[in-house]
Amino acid sequence: MKTYPHPFECEECSHRPDSDFRRFESTDSWVIGFPKKKQIHIHFGSATTSEKQSTEETQWLYDTTVAIGEKNNGVNFFVYIDVSRSDDTEFPSDKSQELYKKMLNLPQTDMAIFYGATSAMRFFIHLLIRFAKKGDKVDIETTKEKADARYEEWYKENGLKKGL
Repeated sequence: MKTYPHPFECEECSHRPDSDFRRFESTDSWVIGFPKKKQIHIHFGSATTSEKQSTEETQWLYDTTVAIGEKNNGVNFFVYIDVSRSDDTEFPSDKSQELYKKMLNLPQTDMAIFYGATSAMRFFIHLLIRFAKKGDKVDIETTKEKADARYEEWYKENGLKKGL
């Protein structure tokens, strides 16, 4: 069975078969839900190269996130958003920006942490956070390890038991 190619610094995802993921082929972006851990992992691939591709990728991501939420009704997720493979050439279309705001405001998105962003990407993410009006529910960390520490804090603050 073919396995995830491990271009990311995510131990949870590195040993999963391809069939466990939803994938956007043209940018090599991957998404998986871990409902028992109350996590969604989004691993962005290469930067989009056109407004059309940006919109298509974001629509796919929005639809995928909604589908994971609907399949796991009542689960509030901590969303890891890995942008470590994106570069400064990424600039989301206007439609994509609206979809990102909608995605961050979905009821099942309780907390979202971006990690691995370049300086230019961090600027866009800060704007997105401001416009999404999620305040302390969306943030940026520099590494997966720091994002994991935020997950542990979130997990404790929400009174969740390990291994659910």
